[in-house]
Amino acid sequence: MLPVVWSLEALDALEDIIAYVEERSVNAAGRLRALIETAAERFPLHPYLYSPGASRGRERLLSTPITSLCIAWRRTTS
Repeated sequence: MLPVVWSLEALDALEDIIAYVEERSVNAAGRLRALIETAAERFPLHPYLYSPGASRGRERLLSTPITSLCIAWRRTTS
């Protein structure tokens, strides 16, 4: 199983999202970060389970039914 490797752009976006939520609720920000990271870590377990993304070669996963946040990702062999 290949590891999940976050791009710098994705890490920056995650930090921006968490900072925004944290301004309103520190607890909610912590829960959201854990939810996103847990979802991303599951990608290698079922790499073909998720919906095609808007960009060619990318997949997407809605992180929870109560958020409109999508995680875009792609499979690689290295």
